[in-house]
Amino acid sequence: MKKRGANRQEKAARRKPSEMVAPEQWPAWIVEKRRISELSDHPRNVRIHPVSQLKQLDQSFAEHGAVRPMVINEAGQILAGHGSRDSLLHLHGDIEVPVVVTRGWSDEQQRAFMLRDNALAELSSWDKPRLGIELADLKAMRVADIKGIKFPDILNLGFKPATLNKLLTGVGEQPGNGGPNADVVPEAPAEAVSRLGDIWMLGEHRIMCGDATNPDHVACLMAGDMPRACVTDPPYGISFERGKFIGRDQATPNTFAPIANDDLQGEQLAAFVCAALRAAFAEAVGISAYVWSAPLREGYATFAGVERAGFNVQSQIVWRKSSFLMGRGDHHWQHEVCWYCNKGGSHAWYGGRDQGTVWDYPKPQSVDREGHPTPKPVALFEQCIGNITTPGDYVYDPFSGSGTTIIAAEALGRRALVMELEPRYIDVAVKRWESFTKKTACLAVGEKTWDQVAISRKEAR
Repeated sequence: MKKRGANRQEKAARRKPSEMVAPEQWPAWIVEKRRISELSDHPRNVRIHPVSQLKQLDQSFAEHGAVRPMVINEAGQILAGHGSRDSLLHLHGDIEVPVVVTRGWSDEQQRAFMLRDNALAELSSWDKPRLGIELADLKAMRVADIKGIKFPDILNLGFKPATLNKLLTGVGEQPGNGGPNADVVPEAPAEAVSRLGDIWMLGEHRIMCGDATNPDHVACLMAGDMPRACVTDPPYGISFERGKFIGRDQATPNTFAPIANDDLQGEQLAAFVCAALRAAFAEAVGISAYVWSAPLREGYATFAGVERAGFNVQSQIVWRKSSFLMGRGDHHWQHEVCWYCNKGGSHAWYGGRDQGTVWDYPKPQSVDREGHPTPKPVALFEQCIGNITTPGDYVYDPFSGSGTTIIAAEALGRRALVMELEPRYIDVAVKRWESFTKKTACLAVGEKTWDQVAISRKEAR
């Protein structure tokens, strides 16, 4: 790898051309105005502008306006700026635009310039480590949502999503980006602030107190934003509310809020999981999902529900925990399983080719999970989300629980759409996000903050 100093020396030592246009004769000194209708394509233009690029140009002109004049010949034919012309015409119609006219140029000079103007830009390269840092900074500023300042969306900077994902890897995009406090779950309130039907806005994320198996509830949450991925930890059919879980046959004291539908087993559990996935993805294709489940019998029921919903299970992921759970069985449980699956046609994968099916992550400490009996490690969900989404993508979780998907999405610059039926767990997830981000949640309707809603509803009781 060349050092920057050596590169500067090479630049300084390069020879000057023997003939040069005098600076006072440069066309760029005179910028004129021309209506778009007065401009036409040069017949020798060989540059193609796909719709995907024009959309990016539209966004650039919308945010910055025109900052660079088009280059035209004396006949009004465009030498540089065909894409800009198309974008500005689409955005503003037949307006006046800034142009530079190349007076006195021969046909050969014009054609050489058109090729050179595009080809020379392609000869440069990116300093990828510094570019990754710059992109991460822009993403962080946008997520910070500083009032009064509009930061650009990195998805509209001209990079392909897969390229963004690679560039951001190593500058905070790997599992564990959430930091040491990501797994802290606040205690569930004795009385819920949230109510059925509430949708809370958590920065770029939304959480709804509703039924994940109800298509109307799901449509209300998504509001037209279709997620490309699902990462979820549905009820296991083990009933933590009764305190009877894997390896134990005696009830244990329990202060947690009940987990809705956690007593479903067998066919009932399969139908429930199927209904939740169908409510969100009945017509969707190209969807990838990680669906966590209990091992053995109830895990098979979850598997059946996933496949019944139209997903094709590709792998079984095993989360190997740092310690086992003491039980009455001959073997103590030290793992949980997850079904990695896809639905309809090709699917996206951004996780590289170096991942196995056994993932090692420590369990959240009991002191960190006061508000929910079974929260997953945020780093575990970061790996799931990072494998099947890129920055800015929506990820859906029909069973939010303590809000782990929201925290993982926040850490990775994704946007979470999540559902939870139990109002007390909605409260837990909202307060967890507020504590993690130091930002304020608000209701989608009325835009009242969490504290304002809590006070008004307490007074109304």
